[in-house]
Amino acid sequence: MKKVMIGTVCATITPFTKDGAVDYASLKSFCRYLGNTEIDCLYPLGTNGEGITLSQDEKKNIIDVYMQELGGKKPVSIQCGGATLKDTLEIVAYAKASGADAAGIITPYFFNQSERALYDYYSAIAKAAEGFPLYIYNIPPNSNDDIAPETVAKLAAEFDNIVGIKYSFPNLMRIQDYIRAKEGFDVLIGCDRLFLPTLSLGGAGTVSGPAVIYDKLFSKIYHLAQQGDYAGALEVQRKIEQQDRELACYPGIPLLKIFLKKNGIIAEDTCRAPFQSISLAEQDKMMQIISRYID
Repeated sequence: MKKVMIGTVCATITPFTKDGAVDYASLKSFCRYLGNTEIDCLYPLGTNGEGITLSQDEKKNIIDVYMQELGGKKPVSIQCGGATLKDTLEIVAYAKASGADAAGIITPYFFNQSERALYDYYSAIAKAAEGFPLYIYNIPPNSNDDIAPETVAKLAAEFDNIVGIKYSFPNLMRIQDYIRAKEGFDVLIGCDRLFLPTLSLGGAGTVSGPAVIYDKLFSKIYHLAQQGDYAGALEVQRKIEQQDRELACYPGIPLLKIFLKKNGIIAEDTCRAPFQSISLAEQDKMMQIISRYID
């Protein structure tokens, strides 16, 4: 099965107009920008893409833009998980038919589910998407479900198209457990500060929103680690850690959109409610911090 989510994977934003509609012109501009970065793979419609706020039709239209603009140029893995199995299967089928390279599937969210329920859920998706690479997306604080390593191992053993997991929680012991799920199983971290530690344990990469800004820094970490230069990679990792601390007081998704708007990549920095706008003074402070770390 083809490996897709390796190295620096960017969790991309969704541009909106001032009134909250999807801004497809800005999305095309954003895709062209992404095509010129050092990002290894793109991950639309996830947390940073405000995916849970999007309708099924909006998701399909966004997938179309990504495949028209970037299909064949950079790998695209679509976050397809929705509130119901029916909605998830619909978007997985659409992503596969569109020519996407893979799909990420968030664990069912809000309602806490048993491990058996999670196994059944991913089994149904894997069977329906035979031949299409799937990545489990585990973000426990947001989804209210935390899929166990034993369940992941069982799924990976039974379904060849379940090829990896994105884990968005700072627990390196769990990362080790997921890596042991199956030989060659790809484990990606969703915490920027743990990119290099995850690689050192045998992980495949990171899924990061800020990679849209610091693509060169993330790319350096990955390639230096691949070359065995962990001292050099650690030096770059420390830059990522420091900027993360300095920007921790600002909401992440609005921050990314403000950067993209100020650089002329998208027209507006609008996020869908309940996100609040950030004052111009705070925006200036944010941009000053960012400018110190862009390589």
